[in-house]
This record gives sequence, C-alpha cells and structure tokens, in this order.
Amino acid sequence: HNITVMMFAPTYTILLFTATMLGCKVHLVRPLESGLLTPELIENSLNENPSIKALFFPNPNNPTGQYFTREELEKIARLAVERDLLIIVDEIYYNLVLDEQPFISLASISVNGKTMLDYTITLRSLSKDHGLAALRSGFAIGRKELVKKVLVDDFTFGTVSCMDDIAQYLTIAALTQTPPEYHEYQKKLLRYQRSIIIQAIEDLNELVKYEAFTAEPTRSGIFQLIDGTGLKGKKYQGKVLDSDLILSEELLSVGIAILPASCCGYDPSAMKLRITISTPESE
Repeated sequence: HNITVMMFAPTYTILLFTATMLGCKVHLVRPLESGLLTPELIENSLNENPSIKALFFPNPNNPTGQYFTREELEKIARLAVERDLLIIVDEIYYNLVLDEQPFISLASISVNGKTMLDYTITLRSLSKDHGLAALRSGFAIGRKELVKKVLVDDFTFGTVSCMDDIAQYLTIAALTQTPPEYHEYQKKLLRYQRSIIIQAIEDLNELVKYEAFTAEPTRSGIFQLIDGTGLKGKKYQGKVLDSDLILSEELLSVGIAILPASCCGYDPSAMKLRITISTPESE
C-alpha cells in the first residue's frame, strides 16, 4: 500500500486496475515510438522517480508480443539489485513464443552474485497456453518470504476468485501431464493463423491501391496488432476516421469485430487495433 510502482502501457490493463485498487501510486511508462520497452527506458524512469519500489513487468507483453533477450534481462536485473526493487513478472504467454529467439524467465537470471529469485514474483496461468480459462487458474512463483509480502487480503481479493478444489486438481494435472508436443502444435497453429492475417492485410492494401493497414507479425502470444494510420483523417459514411474507437465501430458496422488497442493503453489517435489469432480460421 502507498508505494510507487512502475507499470507499462500498452499492456494488460487489469494489472493497472489492481495496483490502483490497492492504493499504489502508479508511474506509467510509455514505450519508444517503435512500441518497444527497453532497459534504458526503465532506467531513465527510475532516475526520474527514485521513489519507485516495484515493477509490474510483462514478459512476453500483451498486446505487443515483445519479449526480452538475456542481455536485456541482465540489465533489468542489475537495476533491481542496485535499487532493491521487487519485480512482479507477468509470464502468462511464456509457452507461446513464436520467434526463434528462446524465452528466458527473469527469475532464472543472476547478476553480481545475486539471483533474481530474491527479487521476483512470477505470475503464470493456464488460461492461454492450456486453453483452460474457465478454470480461473493462475498462480505466483517466488520465495515464500517474498510472496508473503504481497499476498495480503486485498491482493488476493483482487486477483483470485472461486478457485475450487476440482480446478486445483485439474491445474496440477495440466502442469504435470501436458506433453511438450502440445505447445509445439499450439505455436505452429498460431504462426499459421498469424500468416493469414498478415496476408489479408497485404491483399487489402493491394485492392485499395494504398497502404491502409500495416502489421509487424507478433512475436508471441495470441494477439496481432494492426496499424490503421493509413486511414487516419479519411471519411467514411460522414465520420472522420481519427481514432481506433471510431475505426473499430465502423468495422463492426460491416460485420468485422476488432478490438481498439486503446483498451490496452495505446493512445486512441494511434489508430491501432488488436485481433485474436487463436480464433478458428473460418472466423
């Protein structure tokens, strides 16, 4: 309570809501123009606000798909050790990395003779990589004394509900009996469906003879960001397309449901949309 935490936008906004509900002061960090977060950006923000005591750190990030290299994680680890920071790491998508670059957990990093196990609490879930969202099963991994610092009644209330005995047994079964081939199949399917979206954007641009939409293939997770700045300022049915909200509303009016990325923390004027790549191909 009453501590300053660093959070990032765009990201999974429930983290922001939870921190606010607990009475934390939130220092919100925007990414570079490229949409990426960097260790240097984090360090600059820490210098600007020395009162920061904790970070909510997404790796991989929803919705950008960014995940961090070992070198980047070592830089962040040094900051944590030097400034005695608690880092709560959101690793919900760690099994759904789609690039060749391997995923590395921040908790596995050691710097200056210090292990990040002493500075991190790692959050994971069965909702995405096991497709078991209905279980409402998520869990925290960390040193017992560290977890006790944050596992107060308010935090538990804000993050856990109705985790019954059956769900707990099913969670254990999923974590201990899921073969590696399952996640490899998942990733193969996501790569294929990602390629469908990227190809559809290229085909659309070819059809209209200008770059209406652009998209860099997401590197992880189940979401693809689409940039609609090519439509910014244009008129459609009397409306000026100047925000992702208006753009998504007009797409919905013709039967295309895509989420405005401002719901994840983007500026609405950035004209970004978020589409799920885990949806069946027919949809």
